[in-house]
Amino acid sequence: MEIFTFVFLCLGLTIAGYAFHRGSLVLAGATAWGILGVYSYALTTWTWDIYQALFWLCIGMIFVSAVEGVTLNKGAEEAEEEFEHSQAIDEALREMDERIEDKQANRRGKRNVYARINKGDFPK
Repeated sequence: MEIFTFVFLCLGLTIAGYAFHRGSLVLAGATAWGILGVYSYALTTWTWDIYQALFWLCIGMIFVSAVEGVTLNKGAEEAEEEFEHSQAIDEALREMDERIEDKQANRRGKRNVYARINKGDFPK
C-alpha cells in the first residue's frame, strides 16, 4: 500500500510542476522519485523483479525531473530578461526609423526645391 502512496505522490508533484510551470514542484517530484527509488530497491528480493525495474524507472525520472526543474526555473527568469531586452531593442529601432524618415522627408523637400529651380518655377 505504501508503494502506491509514493507513486501517486511522485506523479502528482511532477504533473503539478509541469502544469503550473513551477520548477520547485518538479524538483520536489525528483526528491519523491528518489525516495520511491530507495524504497523500491529495499523491497527487491530477486534480480530484475518489478521493484528493481521500478527502481531504475525512478533513477531515470530523478535525472529528467532535476534537469527540467532547473530549466523551468531558469526559463522564467531568462524569459523576463529577454522580454525587457527585446522591448529596449524595439524602442531603439523605432527611434532609428523616425530619424531615417525625418532625413528622407528633408531630402524630399530639398529635391522638390531643386526640381522647381531647374524647371524655372522661381518663387516671386
